[in-house]
Amino acid sequence: MKKILFIQLPLLDHTQGYLTGNIEYAPASMAAYINRRCSSRIETHILPRNLSLFGSDEIILRYFRNLSPDAVAFTCYLWNIERSLSIAVRMKEQLESCEIFFGGPEIAQGSVAMNSAHPYIDRFVTGEGEWFFDRLLNTGKKGVSEAGYNGNRVLCQPAGELIDAQTIVEPFTANYLNPMPDGSIFLEMTRGCPYRCSYCYYSKNCLRVRELPFDILERCLTGRRGITEAYLLSPTFDRTSDFHEKLRRLAGINRGVLLHTEMRTDRMTPETAELIYRAGFHSLEVGLQTLNRGALEKVRRGGDPDRELEGMIMLQKAGVDLKIGVIPGLPGDTPESFAATIDRLVDAGLAGSIELYPLMVLPGAAIRDAAISGGVDFMNEPPYYYLKGWGFDTAALKEIIWYSESRTGFSHVQRRLPDFIRNGVGGLIAGVSFNGDALQNWQFSRWSHLIDTNVFSVFITLTRADRALEGMRYLGDLFGRSELFNLVFFHDGLLHEAVIERAIADFDTDSLYRRLHRFDPWRDGLPVRFYQVMDEFRVFRKALDGYSLIEPIIRLTGRNLELLVRSKLEECNVLVPGGGYGLARDYLVGHYADAVEHVAFESESEQQFFYNDIGFEHLAFPYSFRVIDVK
Repeated sequence: MKKILFIQLPLLDHTQGYLTGNIEYAPASMAAYINRRCSSRIETHILPRNLSLFGSDEIILRYFRNLSPDAVAFTCYLWNIERSLSIAVRMKEQLESCEIFFGGPEIAQGSVAMNSAHPYIDRFVTGEGEWFFDRLLNTGKKGVSEAGYNGNRVLCQPAGELIDAQTIVEPFTANYLNPMPDGSIFLEMTRGCPYRCSYCYYSKNCLRVRELPFDILERCLTGRRGITEAYLLSPTFDRTSDFHEKLRRLAGINRGVLLHTEMRTDRMTPETAELIYRAGFHSLEVGLQTLNRGALEKVRRGGDPDRELEGMIMLQKAGVDLKIGVIPGLPGDTPESFAATIDRLVDAGLAGSIELYPLMVLPGAAIRDAAISGGVDFMNEPPYYYLKGWGFDTAALKEIIWYSESRTGFSHVQRRLPDFIRNGVGGLIAGVSFNGDALQNWQFSRWSHLIDTNVFSVFITLTRADRALEGMRYLGDLFGRSELFNLVFFHDGLLHEAVIERAIADFDTDSLYRRLHRFDPWRDGLPVRFYQVMDEFRVFRKALDGYSLIEPIIRLTGRNLELLVRSKLEECNVLVPGGGYGLARDYLVGHYADAVEHVAFESESEQQFFYNDIGFEHLAFPYSFRVIDVK
């Protein structure tokens, strides 16, 4: 074996909010470990970040063919397992000699990966990647436990063979990982968790807790410039006996790097909260889940919820921004008791910190065994959402999610307008435009080979509304793919939205994206989002009142700006044409400083002027993309 390619694919959404979250930490850790400990004869390659974040399936496969690796190793999570399996089978078809390995948290009994046979996967691995590659590449090592499961070869790391903390290679300090464009990094500081919460798979996968050397963090804070924020991968950063000493050391050396990690707050004091802030922790995650003591006991989270709440208030007073995770549907909770949790947090002044997440009945987690034995209904495919049982049903879950959003303002469904900036150059094609009056242009086969990005925009200019109805029948192939699509109409008349809705209902199929939005309105789970840009304000107002599927966008001309100001519409979607920002600046800064997701620009420089004017930190990646005109 000479070349290994590591791939970790992101969770896709139309807003591309995943761009700062898909850090190739596991692939970089494995590459660093192999090169340091296993063999100098191995070439390690990590799928380039621009392809990992933005690349379509075809672009990733093109890179694979050009590299021709001897092995490909996928890091699998519930959000990328199905796409990884789809790409892997095509890789095996194109290069049969290539070995394919699947590892990561998703490799567990009951997962979609294990529920059927995948003969093109040479090994599934449960356990730590370092353990697997140590045995794969150093043939003298024995003791590999291999099992067959539904026709799959599964290598299982024995409980007594966990990797020693001193041999784990932290990839950032080993120069295998660079900061994100915004200067943020991830650092693994703890492997394993001392708690045994039944809804979590983490502790089951790592039965013993190991702390990585603290000087890793100290070296990052003092030795590398350009770091603005560090996310410490540690589910229990406050558990060690020298926690306060670590905070004092950080307070002495940290010069402005924002730190973020997870902590429990039931042992918090005002003095500790102040020290946490001085150390640089200006934000923290708290996995509260619920304030119902009985439910916490049933899921083995334990703790004193009243003390947890007091600790969170102390942290907030100290200046720490909290992200408080809550989960409806835990056994022992009810819609009424969970609503009481939301009310108590809101009444305590924590409404802006609450983040609600549906309960996932994860493969390998203890709660799955309880769900099966209790006849609880849950999804058998990712994201494995709990659907009913334990006092909740799907309708009650939707209602409690709505109630939480109404009280907190937090919604896990995010919206953002497509990118209207037309670049003539760029490494990848991110969109096509065509004249929709010509029906042949709608034919997917004419431009499907141009899909280079995993979120792809199709810009369609129309003078005839009926052409949209006729053309839609050619676009069924947009459904059932890994990629997501934005369909943008340019037309100054009302489209027959109900007819379009009925047409796409025939195309809509089961997919991860559809399942992720099980508790949301139907349109939010569509892999295609619809927009219409209008120049006529009168038509725009009618569309606002009548559309439910298509999102209207008004082009911000001088006349339309005057009508918008006069109408007092708030936070409607606007498109600023090139050269139009100077005219609309005061209006945009005054009305959209906190609603940038509703504003799109045709000029990249004017977009940046707007962001500078409102103090918005825009993450600009060093990649450019093209939009191609289909003739």
